Amino acid sequence: MQEHTRPPTQMAKGICLIIIACFFNAIQAFCVKLSAESISTLALVPIRTGFNFLLLLGYFLIKHRTKFRLRQLFSTKRIGMHVIRAITGMLALYLYFLAVVY
Repeated sequence: MQEHTRPPTQMAKGICLIIIACFFNAIQAFCVKLSAESISTLALVPIRTGFNFLLLLGYFLIKHRTKFRLRQLFSTKRIGMHVIRAITGMLALYLYFLAVVY
């Protein structure tokens, strides 16, 4: 088995990013639990997906503003695989939200 070595600064950055991701995952679960009384779980999935899409689109617009082309960002040769990934991802997110609510 091949070992990969990383500089200590990259390891520290990776650890910090994992901790931040866990924190935001806990916040998301908390928000899902609170909103479950007034919003159905089926409605929460597109809300969360749309919110994350807007965040990522904003990131790409800011980071790549000089060389950013929307057509290039969404161009792919494997559209079928992306559709399968989107469907399974939405199903997994729906089941995760159901598990948090109940």
